[in-house]
Amino acid sequence: MKLTLFVLVTILATTCASSRVNSELKSLEKSFNSGKDVFVENETFEETIDFISMLSSNPVSDGMRQVRIASSVTFRDCTFTGDVIAFKDDGEGNRIYTTFQSNVSFINCTFKGKVHFRACSVGGRAVFTGSYFEEEVNFEECTFAQNTYFNRCMFHKELRFQNAFFMQRTTFMDAEFDAITSFQGATFNSATQFSNTTYADYADFSKVNWNGACSFNYAELAEKSVFNNSFFMKTAEFISVKFSHTEMMHCRFYGGASFMNATIETQLLLDDCFFLLEQPDLSFFDQDKLSLKGIN
Repeated sequence: MKLTLFVLVTILATTCASSRVNSELKSLEKSFNSGKDVFVENETFEETIDFISMLSSNPVSDGMRQVRIASSVTFRDCTFTGDVIAFKDDGEGNRIYTTFQSNVSFINCTFKGKVHFRACSVGGRAVFTGSYFEEEVNFEECTFAQNTYFNRCMFHKELRFQNAFFMQRTTFMDAEFDAITSFQGATFNSATQFSNTTYADYADFSKVNWNGACSFNYAELAEKSVFNNSFFMKTAEFISVKFSHTEMMHCRFYGGASFMNATIETQLLLDDCFFLLEQPDLSFFDQDKLSLKGIN
């Protein structure tokens, strides 16, 4: 009798939880379709959150469609057990991406599944402060129109920001990157903060356009990192950075650059770099670990 009662209670609890999740997803879809703002707090989503399936898409060009979400979207202290998807590619040249016309916030959230926002655009602020990502994260080719916050985030698996475009201030301060991280080809048009960040694996910042001041102060680059062929239009600060093997070759520094109190574990390559104002003080480095071939 006790066993039967336990089974019935378990089935009832599972059914109620499933109904609540389905109700929450339907509520999200209803809000998006009506243009109402969304605020969700302290919820756990077991199923995939698929923004693309919640609204109809419109054609943009051959093989390209977009879903437009006018609502401001805020999740706080939520857990996503399934994937969170705002981009789809059918493998036959047909792609659907999401345009968020207002703010997108995932504050102190935990993502246990994959996060796929490739090619999306955010018209308002993008806030991911204090969030934890357990699986792969893709923001490749995204456009962020206003201030963007990924401070205090933890990325446990591969992170992709290739060719992303940041129009306003951006901060990744105090973020932790445990796996391969790529910002190759990204553009930062305003001040950018990567201070006090840590990288446990390969980090790629090559071919990046830093159009505003950038700061990597107190960052720790434990494995190989590359900044090759990047343009620093304003102040670039690498104060007290712990470099392991870092390549910063063929870079152009048009503002002031500072490497004060930084250290090199293996090698720092500054070959063929150009400093418009003046060459920064590099005398405190172990010169055997520093390469300055063709530096101007």
